Amino acid sequence: MHAAGYRVEVQGSVLRSATGGLPFEVRFGNPVPGSSEAYLDVTFVALLVIQGSFQQPLLNGWNKRHRFGRIFLEQPSPNQEVLVLCLDAVLGTNPTAQTLRVHIDIWDALVQQFIAWLNTELRQSPPVVSETAAVDQMAANA
Repeated sequence: MHAAGYRVEVQGSVLRSATGGLPFEVRFGNPVPGSSEAYLDVTFVALLVIQGSFQQPLLNGWNKRHRFGRIFLEQPSPNQEVLVLCLDAVLGTNPTAQTLRVHIDIWDALVQQFIAWLNTELRQSPPVVSETAAVDQMAANA
């Protein structure tokens, strides 16, 4: 990732970085059998805390049009939703630097498309904000 121009922070088995102003993580998946330092796959993950909720058809539209990445909503707590963008990358048992670079380039392009899509979609149809979220936001701004 350094060779691709990314700053990388290592925290245990997770790499943290950012592209286009969006922070993301690279999470290691299945270890290569017999190795504690090599992995068969990784997942690139970007998380965005949102206020309100996205309509399911909007999320499904993104997923239909983008081959490599997918988005979905998670709810880590009752009053919080997180929009997740992720990309799984299969590395195999002996990935080359070129293979890794291709996955990083795909991720970067996907994030750029995601940011543009969010800007467009949020202007056209903002997330639905529940009364509870709106009250919480007003209290936070007071």
